[in-house]
Amino acid sequence: MRTTAWIIGDQLKPDISSLSDLKPDNCVVFMVESLEHAQRLPFHKQKLVLIWSAMRHFAEELRGLGYTVDYYKSAPDFSEALRKHIELYKPDRMRIMETAEYGLSNHLAEFIEKNGINAEITTNKVAINFVWVLITGFLVMFMQAGFTLVEVGMTRAKNAAQTAAMNLLVYPLGMLAFYICGFALMFGGRGDIAI
Repeated sequence: MRTTAWIIGDQLKPDISSLSDLKPDNCVVFMVESLEHAQRLPFHKQKLVLIWSAMRHFAEELRGLGYTVDYYKSAPDFSEALRKHIELYKPDRMRIMETAEYGLSNHLAEFIEKNGINAEITTNKVAINFVWVLITGFLVMFMQAGFTLVEVGMTRAKNAAQTAAMNLLVYPLGMLAFYICGFALMFGGRGDIAI
């Protein structure tokens, strides 16, 4: 059975589930830099360069591991690249790991099946990393409340309100800093609500 593993820009690890039980000699890795997909949202150009550069480096890493990589640089859209891949490799099935972007994996699976190929969506094991980041973020918030109690307990009573206010001020300053530059670094460009 000829299998293709479709890897997108946020799945650049050799131990992802779409490659988990595939050997380099029985599969082809399919990767696309889709200009149409990149223009759906106002991505920052430097972020796109970073993602595409990481994709190209990962493709070379996979080639070094013995995988056949079918890589399409600056393709107009997914459909043209997929059509060329099907003509060239004639896969029986395509595997794709669940994407972090809501609904994209189902959209890609439907797109694959329209071309007469069985699509298999594998579980996203990378999402557990995002959950861990959220949990640690919540722990930091509780830690800040603990610091407030410790600092208030170690100061004189007349300075307790000022010390507590100082510790509570950390949150709005952090949110403001994230709003000004963190969001753009994380998600690219600026949203409709940005200044």
